[in-house]
Amino acid sequence: MMLAKLFIVVAGAVCTVVASAVVQRDEFKSLNPPLSVLDSRDTPAAYTPLNPPLNVLDSRDAPSSPTVARLTNAERLIAGLPLNAPRRSRTTHPRGVPSGVPTISQGYIKVTETGTGKDYGFLNKDLNSFGEFQTTSDPDQRAIFSINLVDAAQGQINIAVNGASARPYIGGIVGFSSALSDLKTGFATYSYIGRTEASPFHSAPVTLGNTFSDATGQAKAVESAMWVYDAVSGTITPQWVNNDHSLPATYIGLSQGLLVLSGDKHSFSTVFGPTTWLTFTFIPI
Repeated sequence: MMLAKLFIVVAGAVCTVVASAVVQRDEFKSLNPPLSVLDSRDTPAAYTPLNPPLNVLDSRDAPSSPTVARLTNAERLIAGLPLNAPRRSRTTHPRGVPSGVPTISQGYIKVTETGTGKDYGFLNKDLNSFGEFQTTSDPDQRAIFSINLVDAAQGQINIAVNGASARPYIGGIVGFSSALSDLKTGFATYSYIGRTEASPFHSAPVTLGNTFSDATGQAKAVESAMWVYDAVSGTITPQWVNNDHSLPATYIGLSQGLLVLSGDKHSFSTVFGPTTWLTFTFIPI
């Protein structure tokens, strides 16, 4: 009987020690915050979306028929169209091109970060769901473009997209959330980069057929004859024309996963979020 009582007393003492140890262990500081923090954390402020909601793609209206600008014979050849009817020349001594010198150069457009040279691949032959160009690192997915070298030596040009018959040129398309079709300092206006019909040379944005409108049913103004090609460095630089025919600084950006044109880096990034500024380079094949 005495042994039983002794066992009970010892067992009670052991339990007291164990309980005390547990209490002490619970008094250590936790390395992580409480789990409730994960449920109560703040959501980052949303930037203005560059594209319309995805449901626009399912409820779009059929786009209206585009007005097609007159193409040069070189542009029509690239697009697989018949030549224009001959016109009488008013020039007594027309400018000639030396025999054997190619006038059309085909190649890819390489995308790098301006300043650092970080590689972002090439322009993809497949557009995204909104009809906008995107980049690719897959060599088999690279779009092929054609540049008329004679025209390029004179200034702004159209750049043809090989295999694209309906909207055969790479161009700027006024953005969904852009308040104006102008690109200018102090404004967060922007344009997408997609495929378009040919706009007149030195023209402000004009409503023509384009791949964004095809995808969304929303008519948008475009510029295609806006590219300046440097045959020495290979760089392709956009030059937007505003409605007052001013020529703003025009930058290529990558924001929200989309390629865009902007006239003010700071204003654009403030409204639409972090943006990487890019350079296009033509790689002949």
